[in-house]
Amino acid sequence: MRYRQGFTLTELMVSVALMAIVIAWLMGFFVVQNRSYVVTDEVAEAQQNSRTVLDLLEREVRAAGMMVPENGAACGVDNTNAPDVLYVSDADAIDPTNQKTATLGAKVTGGAPAAAGAATLTVNSVVLDGSPFYVTTTPGVPTSDFRCDTGNCGGANGVAGGLILVDAANPGRGVACGTITAIPNATTIQVNFANVLGGVISNSPNVLAIPAHVYTIVNNQLRRDNLVLANDVEDMQVAYFLDLNSNGTVDPGEYPGSLGQAQYNPAALDGTKLREIRVNVVVRSRTPDLNLQGSQPQAMENRVGPLAADPPGQNYHRRVVTSTIRLRNVGQRT
Repeated sequence: MRYRQGFTLTELMVSVALMAIVIAWLMGFFVVQNRSYVVTDEVAEAQQNSRTVLDLLEREVRAAGMMVPENGAACGVDNTNAPDVLYVSDADAIDPTNQKTATLGAKVTGGAPAAAGAATLTVNSVVLDGSPFYVTTTPGVPTSDFRCDTGNCGGANGVAGGLILVDAANPGRGVACGTITAIPNATTIQVNFANVLGGVISNSPNVLAIPAHVYTIVNNQLRRDNLVLANDVEDMQVAYFLDLNSNGTVDPGEYPGSLGQAQYNPAALDGTKLREIRVNVVVRSRTPDLNLQGSQPQAMENRVGPLAADPPGQNYHRRVVTSTIRLRNVGQRT
């Protein structure tokens, strides 16, 4: 008689242990690969979203200054320890039909601010061209060329546009900009100003309010008029080329806001000299990569750096997207 010999208990335990080790290794390998794929996909998504957003921003910067005084094309807040804020004149709200001169603006008859902060402007009309674009009451019909979607848009969730203030008769006074908080009626605009006009009044002032889009970074979101355009955006830094000597080239001191240059101060610069705006956006992956070490936020333009590294276990992948944009409606008029 022949007996069939089987596996001993020891052999079975060794086989099971080896199989468990192989399975654990394979599972770890697949987890790492999946995490790497997810992070890479998130970085690609964030970068693609930022490029799409910059396409919109490029279009609006190129159109800035359309049908309004040249010095009212753009304005900004240049921060060295936080994201910048960019204001560009709102070409969407302008109807160029039957307009013979590019000097549109709401005439300010009272309330021009003497200091940064809240101000109430009295204007001849919140409609620049006879054709209102935005609805400021709900429900309602278009009543204003300045954006304040509920008429009282000062809350955290309010959809609020910006406003650029210029003295068309004295461009050397620079520009002022702020975010609209309310439009109580057809001749009143309430604004939270970031700065005020500077310079010397050498002619009879012609202070005009110009509707603008405002780009900000809030809670790692890139927002336009407080509406979210893209998530996972850490920073936006902006630099401005002003051809102060009108020679068509960038000379020392003519690119404020950039690395090694002076801080951009809109109240001290003639906006008619603005020729180019460079926008830098820092995007990151939605989730951290546990296998990444030593990652840190990127310091662009005149942002003070290097910035603090990510905490252990919270290292993000980052990309920087840069766009340099020429203004079509500034510096071309005769």
